[in-house]
Amino acid sequence: MSSLDTAEEQLSTQTASTAFQLAWGAISKLGKKAWDRATLDRAMKRYAQGFLSRHGRVKVLGMANPIPLAVIYTAVEVVSPNYRIAYSGIEGISQSLRERKRESLYKSKPTPGIVIANKEQFLNILGSPGAGKSTFLKRIGLEALLPRKTNAIETDATDLTSGNYTPECFPVYIELRKFKNEPVDLFQALVQEFEACGLPDSAAFVTLCLSEGRLLLLLDGVDELPTDKLDAAIQNISDFADKYEQNRFITSCRTAFYKTFFRRFVDVELTAFDDGQIKTFINNWFSSELDRESKSAETFLSLLFSTEHRSTLELARTPLLLTFLSLVFDDSQKFPANRSSLYRRALMILMEKWAAEKRVHNSPVYADLHVELEMELLSEIAAKAYIEDQILFSEQYLVQSIAGFMHATLNAPRGLDARKILDAIQVQQGLLVERAADAYSFSHLTIQEYLTAEYFHRPAKLRELVEEHLFDEKWREVFLLSAGMAGADDLLLCMLDVCQSALNTDETAQRCLKWTLEVAPNTGDAMKDAAWRIYLLSIPLRFKRYTEGRYERSEKGADDLLDAFHPNFLRGKRGPMNWSVRSAKKWLGYFNKHLRRELPLAKIETELNEVKEELGSLGKSPGNRYKYPRRINGIVCGGLGLSYDLHGVSRAKGRTLLSVLYGLKLIVDCKNSALRLSTSTWQEFVGRLITLEPNAQAPRKVQRISSKRKIYYGNNARMKPS
Repeated sequence: MSSLDTAEEQLSTQTASTAFQLAWGAISKLGKKAWDRATLDRAMKRYAQGFLSRHGRVKVLGMANPIPLAVIYTAVEVVSPNYRIAYSGIEGISQSLRERKRESLYKSKPTPGIVIANKEQFLNILGSPGAGKSTFLKRIGLEALLPRKTNAIETDATDLTSGNYTPECFPVYIELRKFKNEPVDLFQALVQEFEACGLPDSAAFVTLCLSEGRLLLLLDGVDELPTDKLDAAIQNISDFADKYEQNRFITSCRTAFYKTFFRRFVDVELTAFDDGQIKTFINNWFSSELDRESKSAETFLSLLFSTEHRSTLELARTPLLLTFLSLVFDDSQKFPANRSSLYRRALMILMEKWAAEKRVHNSPVYADLHVELEMELLSEIAAKAYIEDQILFSEQYLVQSIAGFMHATLNAPRGLDARKILDAIQVQQGLLVERAADAYSFSHLTIQEYLTAEYFHRPAKLRELVEEHLFDEKWREVFLLSAGMAGADDLLLCMLDVCQSALNTDETAQRCLKWTLEVAPNTGDAMKDAAWRIYLLSIPLRFKRYTEGRYERSEKGADDLLDAFHPNFLRGKRGPMNWSVRSAKKWLGYFNKHLRRELPLAKIETELNEVKEELGSLGKSPGNRYKYPRRINGIVCGGLGLSYDLHGVSRAKGRTLLSVLYGLKLIVDCKNSALRLSTSTWQEFVGRLITLEPNAQAPRKVQRISSKRKIYYGNNARMKPS
């Protein structure tokens, strides 16, 4: 027997024992001799087994085998939904979404869900689709069937030898969608739960338990009640809670659907997973002996928290999508190289698969608005907002966008109530979320980026994407996702055209490029020759720049490009940031062996020795600390044949060079992300990389490298002054 089987058997025994103890106190008061201990014991064993079988396992998204909830459950946290009410903090919310920070979205520190469940007698759990509402209710029910802790303060979610839920109540989990075609009758539903386990005279048992406040009613999915029966259902549930107020109630509902239905209930909302919760979930998921031997959890977490998968990590903050990512990783012990396909599958889970698995809200948001057309609608909303650097939008903007699309695409009547479509997208799919009063965003910035890439991934829009946004780092993820959607040949060549046009229209860039081609070696290896041209083009930028006491590595764009394009090229070639005479001599000696132009080494060495003597006489005083590296840099650049005014190009003059290096690095990254790229296209890129092309076909509109826009400076993107 495996350790998992042993744990499940132990759990079954514990829950059956607790169920018997909770029930015996009520049954003994009925005075029914027919209900002897043996009969009750058998009934409670069946009840506990049934609860574990129906509600104690997770099987979603096409999983081959169910996983015990006790194994993978991760403790959730909640906040008051009041953080949505005020207009204050809109800028903070926007910034948090941009930076993909979960914590800053909430005004107060989240509270563990189990703490609130222990505290509140009437509790309503809100959350987006896939946030874990049903799982939380099931877990509370499981906790209630475990022996009580001796110390009520303990709240270790991984310890299932005793329960963290402290009130001594008998849990009954009821899915409200069972009342889809009939009135809500909670009393009869309770009777049926106990009749199913063979408990004699279940109606009398339920009556007594309710009258003495012994039940915990877990009512899951208020949003799954039919709209035409919702008012009556809400009234029935409210009346039942009022009549039997000694008992405890926990309901759940999707946030966008909820309209303060239960006035005596305390509303809380499940938060997105933080880093710690994600790590706990992954360690729980990959906890088998085989997983431990192969270190699956460590590998998964290393990938997920890497810079490359920053956007994937954002999706992982939704428990449903984290489950999806775990299933994907489980198949091959890695993430697919093509993130576009991964994000599309995640999007389809939210748009279609999850609602289908829950068997609710099966009607489309609009009769003729099928999934692919809805994808176009959302793509248009996402892209037009993204162009304006907007990730928060008003309800009016969304309603007008939906109405305009529906009329233009489906010839929908002008009087169409677009708000109903917006509500359906919120409730059924959770793709749009109200972050504050009249301030909506996509559920994940990653989703908006993917949809924006979808919008531009068509011939009529491709050139607009490249010409307008290639050098804006905010659009980097959109380019990478677009490259992964289909053949990336047109995209990469268009990007190369725009980079070349930028070089052709900038005087400083042209002079640096001309010098580069004059001295670059010709090895006969196209990749190596291109790498030499990139490196040489960075030399005018390659010296230490200080801004407010800190230095910025302006040449890092070239180094990043070389690391991606030709990983082995930079070994031993990185020029020192803070030149010394010794390092300059060594560096120049190496280049003299490879460049087309023979360097005047004797003259250069004499000048360097003069600087060395001067430095020795003055010492490294603060006033000279930066002066001599600059002088040495000037001697080196002069020896290489660079004009004096190109010795350490200023930021203003080097703006185009820096942006083009960023653009070329993005092309290489797009090539690595591409679903498909022809060999001929890549060869053309290598051959044209850093070359003079006076007759090259220029794009219709050359993207202006504005002095006020974000441009690439190593790891930093800052707003540069004019």
